[in-house]
Amino acid sequence: MKNAFKDIFFNNLVQLALKDGEICDKEMAKLLEIAQQEDINTTTVKTCFAGASSLRFLKPETTREKIYILNGYLQIVEADGKITDEEKYACIQLCRDMELDINYLDAVLTDKNLASLG
Repeated sequence: MKNAFKDIFFNNLVQLALKDGEICDKEMAKLLEIAQQEDINTTTVKTCFAGASSLRFLKPETTREKIYILNGYLQIVEADGKITDEEKYACIQLCRDMELDINYLDAVLTDKNLASLG
């Protein structure tokens, strides 16, 4: 995937982690793990943490990209062990925006033994 796509994706993950008002240690650890796994450069990581304050939506073109984005969101949502209403809404809205069936999201959460979004 292109670097610009991954940079925007990572920024969105940071913003998602902030939805409940703070980035806890577990969320921070997961974000740094994802940055390392996805080879996000240090400058991008610092910029995202330093002051980015809004989500930018990059519409994925393929199902693979849609699932990639959703799974990234879910990693952050579940990192602190709780799912807030704001985080639930963000994931539901993400599925709608990407035209990804909400049942896929419910199935993934059920498989991970997390609360259903019902």
